[in-house]
Amino acid sequence: MMRKKELRFLVVFLVVLVASFFVPLTAMAEDDEPTEDGTLVLTAKCGGTCNHEISSSNSNIKKIHVESGKHVITLDDVTLDAAESEKTCVFSLGSDAKVDLVLKGNNTLKSGKKCAGIFVPVGATLNIMGDEKGQGSLTVKGGDDGIGGQETWEAGNINIASGTVLAIGGKYAAGIGGGSQSSGGTVEITKGTVTAVGGEGYGMTMGGPGIGYGSLLQSKRASVVITGGKVTAIGGKNVLYEDALRGKAIACSTLSSKENS
Repeated sequence: MMRKKELRFLVVFLVVLVASFFVPLTAMAEDDEPTEDGTLVLTAKCGGTCNHEISSSNSNIKKIHVESGKHVITLDDVTLDAAESEKTCVFSLGSDAKVDLVLKGNNTLKSGKKCAGIFVPVGATLNIMGDEKGQGSLTVKGGDDGIGGQETWEAGNINIASGTVLAIGGKYAAGIGGGSQSSGGTVEITKGTVTAVGGEGYGMTMGGPGIGYGSLLQSKRASVVITGGKVTAIGGKNVLYEDALRGKAIACSTLSSKENS
């Protein structure tokens, strides 16, 4: 007959074994090596939530494209700069991708002309947060939108939970939200220090908004929720008429805010 000590051990073992089937799977990415042109392509091949640590020592990485799956990506003093290029996005998400972007140190992302600094299309979700202390910074400058949509591509879901974020849009585009001709998706800020600056306007067209939809968009759609943090939104000026045609600070169809300064 099985002794009580052995029986207790068996029961504990079985409980742990059964519980393991209900714990979300977190796996390290198998291969974080970029392609020949320096693009790090991330997919759902790890089978769960894939973790990636990218630091300044990864000098062979020029662009990051998250094609699909759930990923936690930590940027540690990373600079990716393609500002002088044509249609080069240094950080982009596929429409089925979900990314938790963790900031350590000071990070800078600059995309080329007609590209968002971080491209988040409709269907994708980007969550930005600081490190375990809520620190870490990110400066994003787009040749189109800063963070979100791109040209006519509608933005997806953008959430900022902590850290310091500066997002600057390109011509007619938002700092955070829509590209020059696209809606702004859903932008939610719960904490952190966020500054969003719209891109410049030309001719008789207003500059882009700090947060919201692009200034060339006819169907004006964007949802903005601000429940905390310190948020500064600045519309882009018009090159010719300056403040007379400055973009709105926030251009959206739905705005909700609480205890924001």
